[in-house]
Amino acid sequence: IISNANKAEDMQSLFKIITEDILRLLDFDAGGIYLIEPDNEKARLVYSENAPADFIKKVKTLNISKPIYSDIFINGEALFKDHYETISPVAASTFGICSLASVPWVSKKKVIGALNFLSTKRPMISEDEKFLLISIGNEAGTIINRIRAEEESKAAASNLESLFNSIDEMVFILDLKGNIINANDTVCRRLNYTKEELEKMHIISLHAPEDIEKAKTILKAMIEGIVDFCPLDLYSKNGERIASETKVSFGLWDNKKVLFGVTRDITDRKKSVELIRKSEEKYR
Repeated sequence: IISNANKAEDMQSLFKIITEDILRLLDFDAGGIYLIEPDNEKARLVYSENAPADFIKKVKTLNISKPIYSDIFINGEALFKDHYETISPVAASTFGICSLASVPWVSKKKVIGALNFLSTKRPMISEDEKFLLISIGNEAGTIINRIRAEEESKAAASNLESLFNSIDEMVFILDLKGNIINANDTVCRRLNYTKEELEKMHIISLHAPEDIEKAKTILKAMIEGIVDFCPLDLYSKNGERIASETKVSFGLWDNKKVLFGVTRDITDRKKSVELIRKSEEKYR
């Protein structure tokens, strides 16, 4: 069960694998998984298999401070109920429960939820089954830690990507040979290239033919850490010359040392300077 659960790529697939495997291998008839809510006051049913809809509706959310629930979710004690009809005759007859097991799901020595399974055929749960369920509740905690860490990492990457693409200036990420490995949406919009096209290009190819040698010299100095500024203009895919100035700094991207280049379109500034110059000449 743990071996299969380790293959899970997200929380829902983890819940599905654990529940289905326990039902199949330990011969229970229905099961569900609870996770404690962030407020630490309630536990919510996040996944279930084969449980009657009326039963699910009744136990969808549990107050973990109430007796029995507090034993599981707060004190971390497993609950096993044999001959369920002697404990809760109404629930036993209504939902056909013969025996029930609820074991804490533990992560980093803290209860985060519970695994719950019931049988509609067997009145008793064996000692081996109890041991296995408790072990699964303890071992599966390491898996949920991994998946949560991966989901947090994906969320952080998504937030970074959103920030990256919200910047008004053109932002390039270059390897230490000058190849473009990423660029933000502003670059694509302003230069009329797709990201896929840019990722096959070298930064030098975005400069005018007459500026190529100069651009190579500046790039070499940037990679060597001698300069961090480039005053050369860029060219769009359709041949438009864009008055530009670029500032670079070293950083890490995908754990590799790269150059981050922030390019500002100074076309309007150059136009203003040119207008001032012409006005001064006219005045003279």
